[in-house]
Amino acid sequence: MLKISENSATSATSTAPTIIQTSALDEPRVSEDPTNKNQLMEALRFYLLVSTLQNKIRSGWDDKHWNVTASRLESVAEHCFKACILAISIYATGDKRCADINICRVMIMLILHEIGEALIGDITPFDGITPTEKAQIETQAVIDVTGNLSARERIIDILTEFEARSTEDAKFAHLCDKLEADLQAKVYQDQGYFHPLGQEGNDFLASTPEAQQIIANGAKTPFDLWYEYDKHRYQDAPPFADLLDLARDNDLADLLVDYLAPHKVQS
Repeated sequence: MLKISENSATSATSTAPTIIQTSALDEPRVSEDPTNKNQLMEALRFYLLVSTLQNKIRSGWDDKHWNVTASRLESVAEHCFKACILAISIYATGDKRCADINICRVMIMLILHEIGEALIGDITPFDGITPTEKAQIETQAVIDVTGNLSARERIIDILTEFEARSTEDAKFAHLCDKLEADLQAKVYQDQGYFHPLGQEGNDFLASTPEAQQIIANGAKTPFDLWYEYDKHRYQDAPPFADLLDLARDNDLADLLVDYLAPHKVQS
């Protein structure tokens, strides 16, 4: 059972949200295997498969896409972790617009939402696959990864909810997923790891009409393109829109140095 509790010293008048919530995977189905060895093998299989995400690179950063020059690129597992941290960060502000969000369910969605990539890798919207084809491939991959776990259907159900954005929790998780990518793009830009627009060394941007239109409208940097491409996603979600604007208006690499400096820690 996943539960997060506030510090007992928190004032009763605090505006911070309560974070004691029940997860979507509580009370898992009881295994019919009296020794549970089969289910433990399934658990080990699931763990090992999903653990490979720590070695799978987010393909949007590779030399076929943005061609980020960093010696070490963000992995899929890192993206999932940071999306969870972003969700907690926004929720922990106490913003009243997040008051009804079940943060535990959101975290489960985000930590699980890329598990299919253990088998199929990271497919981007620019890889010549239709959204319908992408959804079919990813759904089958999730089915294959979850194997015969007793909680398999619950995992599939919560990921279906996430993909369909059918609840407020799913919408919140989806926006965290998208904004994490935008923030990472700004970090790479501020660290000097992006090529100038049009100099990626491939035809990635030339192959996307949306990108070409944004450039024609005045985008000067890679993050300008990310910002213009994604800002519509957050128009009805002010905390996310405001965070995107903060990222645009600040050098995130410098901010991190400033935040770490008092602790004498390097990024």
